[in-house]
Amino acid sequence: MERIGDTYRSKVDEPSEYHHSFFSNGKLWLFGTTYVPQPTYNWGNRVTFGGGYAIDFDPNTREWGQAVTFDALTSDENCGEAFFQADGAIFLFLYTAFGGFIPKALYRWNENERKWASIQLQIDASSEIPADPDRRVDVRSIDGNPGSKDGYFFVTIGSSDTSVHHIDFSSGKISKKFDVNPEAMLIPRGIPVKGVVFGDKLHVFYAVHGCGFRWEPARLVTLNLENGEGQEKQINGDLPRFGFAGARVTALRKNNEWLHIGGSIQKGMTGSEASRDVYSVNLGNEEPAWAKLPVEDSDPGEVNFGYDFTGDALYTVDKTSVKKSQL
Repeated sequence: MERIGDTYRSKVDEPSEYHHSFFSNGKLWLFGTTYVPQPTYNWGNRVTFGGGYAIDFDPNTREWGQAVTFDALTSDENCGEAFFQADGAIFLFLYTAFGGFIPKALYRWNENERKWASIQLQIDASSEIPADPDRRVDVRSIDGNPGSKDGYFFVTIGSSDTSVHHIDFSSGKISKKFDVNPEAMLIPRGIPVKGVVFGDKLHVFYAVHGCGFRWEPARLVTLNLENGEGQEKQINGDLPRFGFAGARVTALRKNNEWLHIGGSIQKGMTGSEASRDVYSVNLGNEEPAWAKLPVEDSDPGEVNFGYDFTGDALYTVDKTSVKKSQL
């Protein structure tokens, strides 16, 4: 990878240790996180809805912009968040984190005014899912064309149900498309960890609890977005070595490849090491196979990634530099 810039840390008064990162409209964006305790649920998270900062890097000038701060978007203790890209923008979705899934708010990052803009939601009653009050609810963001204006799909995981939902940007309506039939998954007790919309299908990789939590890179489940019917495909090739929930970042390329970028590789019984390896699986092939891309970056430490869909380039940013690799 080519070094193209210095670190962001001198541009921020109190840099976060963890960020969300995206490449959008020609710039690499970092969103800082704040630790928010949730004592009622014996849980806490590093989240962006608790307030923080945003800062952008311009690859053309190779300079960081001015960091901007924003206040907490909610003070509600029972709240989770999910970032995603669609409609040419970065979105932040808030929902109840415990006791069932209820959409709470949707924000769009205004890159020109450099602030969050709230989107009025219309919530279909079918999208609200009751659950065990002590069970955490998770939302899985789904990859796709970041410029798509056809709305956005996401997956919710409750105490016993996995469901697929859709956001219509023109109306702000959130509706549930279908519940996933566990028998159709063909992976007993599988939990979705990565997903991408390609054509009229939702492709999902699952992970299972056993000796730890491990994703299954050799088994891809494909769901029909109209009726939820599923089938499984065996994926061969150079399987990613990432353990646990899989890659740190995933993204769809124009050539129908699904990128899996960076992750943790298990070492021994309890240890792990960070990896910046990049893999792809071609969803347009009748028999998809994994391939490792020739991206070399062995620097250790915490790293954030941003994938440029238009320019087909990968960016990394860590505590020392910004780098770029043309894929």
